[in-house]
Amino acid sequence: MRIVPRHELLRRWRRQIAARHLRPAARWPRDVGALGFLVDGGRAGPLVELSKVLLVVVYDQRIGRRFPAIRLRGLRATRVAHGVLWGGAENARLCKEPSLCPRPGAKGIRVDSRHAELLELALRLDHRIDQAVRNQPSTYNRRFRLPRIWAGFTHGSAAALHGEASEFEALGRRFGVSRDSMFENFKRRQDGLTLYPMDWVSNQLDGSLALFAELEGLPRRQIFPLSKYPGDLVGRQSAMSFDFHASERRNAAATLGA
Repeated sequence: MRIVPRHELLRRWRRQIAARHLRPAARWPRDVGALGFLVDGGRAGPLVELSKVLLVVVYDQRIGRRFPAIRLRGLRATRVAHGVLWGGAENARLCKEPSLCPRPGAKGIRVDSRHAELLELALRLDHRIDQAVRNQPSTYNRRFRLPRIWAGFTHGSAAALHGEASEFEALGRRFGVSRDSMFENFKRRQDGLTLYPMDWVSNQLDGSLALFAELEGLPRRQIFPLSKYPGDLVGRQSAMSFDFHASERRNAAATLGA
């Protein structure tokens, strides 16, 4: 992946974010948020260990001044009972304010400009929000997609598993195959483990040794409606829940990798 030079990112920041004070205040806050993903060490295949994935969220929040704050959140995902939680207070790793000029070695809520990959993604997400506000109002209600999660089991443990969930049943009927055949045909192998879609085995996760996120085919930058704050920052998708709001209760000085 091409690394954008720091000076180019700062030039982009001045043109894109610092200049927003020249725009009509009535446009703020924007009622759309955006999200993307970073992977520790970069992507190395279609499936990535869940612990290496950082969900990055950008959105506006009015805090009593003329222009709202731009929130930049970095969130991990952890296993919970019968599924996975993206975000929440304990999974918050990053709480930043992109409207402050990035500086090398910056602490607190200011973005450290040495984290070029993070800064570039934040700028791209902010730009994606502007695009949606200007040109794509019909996309406001589009539901974003979290990565499909695969649960990894030893060969012995996998032999005792069985498929469940409405999606599993629906696929079986659609393709006209038995439950056992469905389960066998959709399994994957990685790192010596047998993998199944987490949704299909969400009640049997205690026996899993690892979780993997499928990022292949997922849009790099997605938008979501934010007409209800903070309600639209919390929700559920199948066996996954998300809470992008609770991270605000974390120390604002949280830094990447904490």
